Amino acid sequence: MNSRGWLSMMLGLVFLVLEPALIPRAPAAVEAEPGLQDVLEHLRIKASTVTSLRGRFRQETQTRLLSEPVHSAGQVYWQSPNRLRWEVTTPEPMTLVARGGSILVLYPDLKRASTYQVPARGDILGRLSGTAGDVESLQRDYRITITPVSGGGKRFLQMTFDPATDRSARYLKRLEIKIDPGDWLPREVKILESDREVTTIHLLDLTENVELPANLFNVDPPVGFFVDGVQRTDDRFRP
Repeated sequence: MNSRGWLSMMLGLVFLVLEPALIPRAPAAVEAEPGLQDVLEHLRIKASTVTSLRGRFRQETQTRLLSEPVHSAGQVYWQSPNRLRWEVTTPEPMTLVARGGSILVLYPDLKRASTYQVPARGDILGRLSGTAGDVESLQRDYRITITPVSGGGKRFLQMTFDPATDRSARYLKRLEIKIDPGDWLPREVKILESDREVTTIHLLDLTENVELPANLFNVDPPVGFFVDGVQRTDDRFRP
């Protein structure tokens, strides 16, 4: 997945699972499946109680360009309402920090950084689907189903998003989110762009409502780094 699509997906997932405004009480255009309404209501209640999250992740990316999957790992932090830090520690360091619609991606080993502006709230999901990004568009463009699954001796509820239109199918073949019904937090995310382009993200040791350092979401590229192709020569950078 390219960097723009990847960061839009990650932000979309955070907002989807943790933003009450994006979880409708009575979704109109969602495929009816047993348990769907209950799951949506549980997610709404959960979203209203979570102010922050801290945890680890493991990611595996399969691509047609490589014969073997690419593995990475790191830490993830989220703070209500719209701050996210996605920090890859292995195999190569990379830090993504989002504050509202301002995104900074820092590559320390390459001494470069990239900035993006992403619309807030539902519009982030629109970047994934190519829609305007509101809840109605998501429901119209994707069939959402709930399936009980198991793994590692535990039971999960899998939310599956299948494209329902030709437009949405251009961007995504399928999205799967495994939710732990014990605490209603996501534990695994699988993004299928095609049969040969698959990203699987495992979220581990998630701890909610923890106090996070005040400067965690303030990342300043050092002088000498290239920011969007321009070398930084002073301390006037603002993400």
